[in-house]
Amino acid sequence: NEVLNGNEKKPSKTGILFDMMPDEFTRDQLKQKMAEQNVMTRIREVVYRWNKDGLITILENGILKKVANDSALRSKKKK
Repeated sequence: NEVLNGNEKKPSKTGILFDMMPDEFTRDQLKQKMAEQNVMTRIREVVYRWNKDGLITILENGILKKVANDSALRSKKKK
């Protein structure tokens, strides 16, 4: 069992969700995974936040593509 110290954050549901998604996915796939994981945040808000944080890009055909994995980005922000 790992104990979190004051500097570490508990992973958010959307962070865990991000790690579960394939490199390219649709909003429908995201919606299905959110339902499976009982994530109550709106899809629009999740996509907006991930895009704003530079985790994904939205391709012309509406496909969402990961730019980087979430855990790598989190460790980058700590530095």
